[in-house]
Amino acid sequence: MMTFIFLDFLLAYKDQLSVDDMELLCLVVWSVWYRQNGLVHNSAIVYVEDVVPWVVSFHEDYKRANSKVVDRSGRLGVEAARWSHPIAGSFKVNTDAAVDSVIGLIGIRVNIGDSES
Repeated sequence: MMTFIFLDFLLAYKDQLSVDDMELLCLVVWSVWYRQNGLVHNSAIVYVEDVVPWVVSFHEDYKRANSKVVDRSGRLGVEAARWSHPIAGSFKVNTDAAVDSVIGLIGIRVNIGDSES
């Protein structure tokens, strides 16, 4: 039985997909995972037909936000949210991903913390 690893898939097809297609693919996979996670942990109802419209809207917002000139001075207009420890006996998982279309790199980061880390 072959195990499907999404990162292996991304790396195998990164040269065959456009940046937009790669971003959309990552958003679809994340959205499906997020909805499944909501169902398992919060009994949230999952409507499959909502995935694609949400992904398209989010991607358009993402592209619009990233097309603006950004002040890189380090000053924040609003106070940044602070990370907080999860309650004892549980874990908190934070994820982040970045795509650099100029040099063709993808970065993925996962942080897992408990109530003491």
